[in-house]
Amino acid sequence: MRKIFNWVLGPDFPAFGIFIYLSLCFLISSVLCSFIPNDPSPIVKPSPMAEMAARYAWIQAPGAGESGAIFQTRTTDGKLVTFVWTCSHLWLDYPGTTDALGNTVPPSPASIKIVVEIRGKKYPAKLVALGSDTDGGTDCALLVLATNPPNVKSVQFITGTPRVGSRLAYIGGALGFHTPPEFFVGDISALNRRTEIGYADIMQCPGEPGCSGSAIYDADGNCEGLMQAMDLGNSCLSLEVPSRRIIKWAWVSKVAWALDPTLAAPAVIPPYK
Repeated sequence: MRKIFNWVLGPDFPAFGIFIYLSLCFLISSVLCSFIPNDPSPIVKPSPMAEMAARYAWIQAPGAGESGAIFQTRTTDGKLVTFVWTCSHLWLDYPGTTDALGNTVPPSPASIKIVVEIRGKKYPAKLVALGSDTDGGTDCALLVLATNPPNVKSVQFITGTPRVGSRLAYIGGALGFHTPPEFFVGDISALNRRTEIGYADIMQCPGEPGCSGSAIYDADGNCEGLMQAMDLGNSCLSLEVPSRRIIKWAWVSKVAWALDPTLAAPAVIPPYK
C-alpha cells in the first residue's frame, strides 16, 4: 500500500496523484453518505398567518360586524364546546329603535341575532356574558356556538404584563374584509393608560373598524389581549383590552371556564339575560 501511494504521490506524477487522491476521498464519502437515511417527514412549521387563522372568527350582526378569538374546551359531561371572545361595543353601540315620543330605545343585547363565521362556514351563536366598555377596561363579550367547527385551535390568554416595545401581530376583518382577514404587526407603546373606555394598553399598530375583538399575539403565539379598533387621530395607535383584565373579569363574571383550559364548562351554558 505504501508503495502504491509513493508511486501515485511521487515526484514523477504530482498532478495525477492529487487527482487520484481526491477522487478516492469523494468515492469513500459518497459510499458512507449512502448509508445515512433521508428524513421521510421533515418538520414544517406552520406560518404565523395560518396559526392565527385557526383561532379567528368573524362575528356578524344585522348591519354590524367585528372579529373574535376562538376557545374550545370540554364541559363537565365531556362534550366539546366552542366559545368566541370579542369586544362588547358591538352590542353596547348597536343602533336602537325610535319610540312614539322620538326617543331612542336601545335593544336588549340578548335579542340581537348573532352569526359567527369561521373559514367561510356560519354558526348560530348566543351571548353568554357582556362586559362594559367603561367598566375598568372590560370591553369584552363571550359567545357560545350552537355547533363545533372543525380544525380550529384555542387562544391562550397570558396572565402577565407584556413589555413595552415588545412585538405583536394580529389578523382582523378591516372594514369588513374578513375573507380572508388582513395581517397586521406592531408593538406595545404604553400600559394601563386611562382612556374614555377605561384602562387599556396602547399599541403602535393599525386598528380599523371590523378588527375589534381580534386576538393580539405576542412573539410566542399567546394572546395578550383583544383589539379595540378606534380612531386616535390617524396616529396609527390602537387600544388593546389586556388579557390580564379579561381574565380578572371572567372570574368575576363566573365564566373563567371559557378561557382556562384546566376548568370544565358547565354542561348547560346559561345565556346572557
